[in-house]
Amino acid sequence: MIFKKKQFELLFYPKQIAIIGASTKVNKVGYALLKNILDADYKGEVFPVNINAKQILGVKTYQNIKEINHSIDLAIIAVAAPIVPEILTDCQKKGIKAIIIISAGFKETGLISGKILEQQISNFISEHDLLVVGPNCLGIINTDPKTSLNATFARAIPPRGNIAFISQSGAIGIHALEFADKHDIGFSKFVTIGNKSALDENDFIDYLYNDIQTKVILIYLENFADGIRFREIVKRNNKINRKPIILLKSGRSESGKKAALSHTGSLAGEDGMISYFLEDCSVIRVNTMEEMFHSAMIMANQPVPKGDKLLVVTNAGGQGIMAMDSAEKYHLKVAELLEEEQHLLKTLLPPPASVKNPIDILGDATADRYRDTLRDLIKLNSFDLLLVICTPQFMTKREEILKSLKSILEKARKRNIPIAAVFPNVQDDAVMKLFDEYDLPNYEFPEQAVKALSYYSNFGKYSQTEELNPSKKLAERKYLTIKKQIDELKKAGERYFNEIQSYSLLKEFGFEIAPYAVSTNLKEALQTSKIKYPMVAKILAKGVIHKYDIGGVIVNISNKNDLIEAFSKISTCVSADRFQAVVLQSMVKNGVELIMGIKYHEGFGHAIMFGMGGTKVEILQDVIFGMAPLSKTKALQMINSIKGVKLLEGYRSQPPVNKEGLANLLLKLSYIVYNFPEISSLDLNPVFASETELLVADARIFIK
Repeated sequence: MIFKKKQFELLFYPKQIAIIGASTKVNKVGYALLKNILDADYKGEVFPVNINAKQILGVKTYQNIKEINHSIDLAIIAVAAPIVPEILTDCQKKGIKAIIIISAGFKETGLISGKILEQQISNFISEHDLLVVGPNCLGIINTDPKTSLNATFARAIPPRGNIAFISQSGAIGIHALEFADKHDIGFSKFVTIGNKSALDENDFIDYLYNDIQTKVILIYLENFADGIRFREIVKRNNKINRKPIILLKSGRSESGKKAALSHTGSLAGEDGMISYFLEDCSVIRVNTMEEMFHSAMIMANQPVPKGDKLLVVTNAGGQGIMAMDSAEKYHLKVAELLEEEQHLLKTLLPPPASVKNPIDILGDATADRYRDTLRDLIKLNSFDLLLVICTPQFMTKREEILKSLKSILEKARKRNIPIAAVFPNVQDDAVMKLFDEYDLPNYEFPEQAVKALSYYSNFGKYSQTEELNPSKKLAERKYLTIKKQIDELKKAGERYFNEIQSYSLLKEFGFEIAPYAVSTNLKEALQTSKIKYPMVAKILAKGVIHKYDIGGVIVNISNKNDLIEAFSKISTCVSADRFQAVVLQSMVKNGVELIMGIKYHEGFGHAIMFGMGGTKVEILQDVIFGMAPLSKTKALQMINSIKGVKLLEGYRSQPPVNKEGLANLLLKLSYIVYNFPEISSLDLNPVFASETELLVADARIFIK
């Protein structure tokens, strides 16, 4: 179901709320929900439902939802799981469209009874187009003073801010709320989605992109509800209202996957594919909750950077060196000042100061020295990111120093230069208030700040990515020929294009194949004149996919006798009824062996693969993926990202490989996906790449 923004307002801006399962017992969820709503100074009306009590916390109660003589925007259900279907029915009959099911005891238990119960409520929700969060969730928060809603049973509520948080886990959500409250990190919206029986992360992402209160979206997930829809929502909204999404995905290890399975009822996808998928979506993937919040602190308050060159200004040399080490670790460039720029700094700073990056303005640096140094630096074009470090030495007056940065921050914002600060161990309320007032994120250690800046730099790069129009349709005649071949394979119960069939498809898209001939018997093989020695012989047989594994490939055939022996061995390595032919192919003498192809992931769609190929591909594992459709820029990025890229750039006496041509081949694979999405896998291994040629020397294709 796809809901409109106005419908979501019932969840986040309800005027009347019913709490079904409100309790008089302090240790019960139903009590905590009511108390939190009242304590948050909620602007609407609350109707607790409890069969026994007459009032709870001074609020009149009702025995059931039918007794309430008011319309209800939002119902919160906190009763035993078996009763939930009955309560849902009552809510639907009363015309309530928005519902939060706090109750646990559904599919997350792993029990068949829980799964059946959840399927029952899921069917009911779909049938009646209800807007339902949960079950098995913590609830939602909206800090907008127009409503001031805390519909959770958590203890902490964060201050108002511009960061939204979506969590699949209630426990992680509670931890996030506690952390945000402790560190004064402001939230706009907060929601836990639990078992995702109806609404999932995609629905809330779509809503939050259009929420003017939200600038950054944080997400904790154990599994993706629908990766393809996730991608469509993010890419569509990025064109209209770009916002950073910072995502933490658990289940990366094998044991983590098993835990995620038992916790959410859905197996986590392959971790590497998830990373490529998120990068394609311009989503920042972090490894820890700490990284998530550190990144959000700068993205919520500082401008998007234009590049990745980091400049550090510090009053402590050691901290500056640590920042430089972190810059290298997290793939930021160290900004280099020109000679004339360094000379300018020398006129401002004492002789012992360092005017090279990191710029060390010495331990006795005053507010004036910080201001004067940064005032001149901020005019330069030598850097994209700025880190200001101020360690608390005896003579350091950090409040004055921070005040001196106000005008610098304003100028940096106009130039799209984000600034992070490292003022360790700040305990002075006046200083902390200034950080908040200036929207300047402060970190305890340089590594934390540099890592956050690195993530922000990546987000800035994502925004510059070239888009591809993938609609390169194959000529109709060629398309129909291949489509017919695919349909015939499916009809015959086959899912595999053999080498020759694969070559036929590839040629239609402009791939060059190393010269080959197909021989069904030895006589044909000996009469083949277009294939010159040395050659390779490969088996073509029913059901044989990995030819090497059965001895179906013989290389370096140099003469007639070698060919006779090779044909004999290959033609007898399978039974006669499976044998079809021997493929003879010229041995490619020059070039780097590469692999490229297409992989389909049920959750995320098609990805294009590129890397070092040949028979050792599984050992080397030097491959990279990019989600289809690719842009030319992305294709070149992939080529330059593999470990073996130096072999492509000319190694020792070898000339460089034609990278532009390689990028075009990757785009052709993207076009194949566009024309034939039924392809589940396509492997080209090896592809021989040289300065003048790009030759495919083996291929196989699988159909869904």
